Amino acid sequence: MFTASENPTITIKRKNTQTVFDYCLDNDFTFSVRRAAGKDEVEIEFEVTDVKRGVLLGMFLRENRFELNGIAPAAPAAAPAAPRTAAKKATNGTAATHEQTTTQEHTSIAEEGLLLNLDAN
Repeated sequence: MFTASENPTITIKRKNTQTVFDYCLDNDFTFSVRRAAGKDEVEIEFEVTDVKRGVLLGMFLRENRFELNGIAPAAPAAAPAAPRTAAKKATNGTAATHEQTTTQEHTSIAEEGLLLNLDAN
């Protein structure tokens, strides 16, 4: 299905090889290991036979923060910040409107003389 040049490869430090080996052996991945340019680095090439296995391999690599060779690391997209000035104005405007209506209600009740005296027992 894939040619040799299309097989995914990663370059990792020797201390991380056990993690990759365990994953490959547990999930029956065919892989090959070569020394990389660095003294303590190895290059691991995976043989991916179908899409499902490719997705599983990609999930494993992302979980363990390994990057495929030839692909730039993906930076997480920053969420756009909500404008704070607009939110504060809306909150202050709402509070002011509530205070104005409350004041108007008290004034209209006092003008009509409908206030109740609860202390007259």
